[in-house]
Amino acid sequence: MGSIILEKTLLINRRAFKNCSLKSITINNGSQKGVQFCGINIYETDVERLCKTHLIDSLVLPKDLIMIRGYAFSGCKSLKTVEFPPYIVIVGEKAFENCKELEKVIFPNAIPNEVKGREIENEAFSGCSALKSIILPKGIRTIDIQAFRDCTALEEVEIGEDIKLIADRAFYGCNSLKTVRIKAVTPPTLGKDVFPNPNIDIEIPKGSRSSYENAWSRYKDRLIEK
Repeated sequence: MGSIILEKTLLINRRAFKNCSLKSITINNGSQKGVQFCGINIYETDVERLCKTHLIDSLVLPKDLIMIRGYAFSGCKSLKTVEFPPYIVIVGEKAFENCKELEKVIFPNAIPNEVKGREIENEAFSGCSALKSIILPKGIRTIDIQAFRDCTALEEVEIGEDIKLIADRAFYGCNSLKTVRIKAVTPPTLGKDVFPNPNIDIEIPKGSRSSYENAWSRYKDRLIEK
């Protein structure tokens, strides 16, 4: 089957599209009824699996989507672009792991009042080896353990002003990483072995150097105020 349309979807559950051969997925606002695909009934809060074949290369998400659960698009090796809607709160554990062709991940710059903070869970984008840069804008508070581990082509990362935690090994194995830009004046809590080596440039807001030197002592020689 080449495409699927899901109606009134608020949540995409664990392993929902793992290894699928779909070419496009469109998720619209509309009926709350389930959709049948590969003999499986799909409901807005109960998607456990779809047929295990190969690939997805196009993904359209609805504006009301709030959560993508773990493993939902794991192993979709031809997926190239993901654009998240404004109400997204959680990108689940290993949701996009090993999407080997994923080149572009777009989070919304604006954050609705109803959304108090976003979380990128453990290994959400691990093994996305074609991803070269990413902007994690205002609203993202947590980058969890190994969230971007082994994104081997990743060169630049921008992290917004609301970040509170960058957990253990969040960018471990990102050996091409050259620049990390952080907009937060107050340094976020930094886990163990977050970056692959101490030689990256870390750009921070003007006037925040002292705070970052105290909180991120391992990287104090790499800090650049901008």
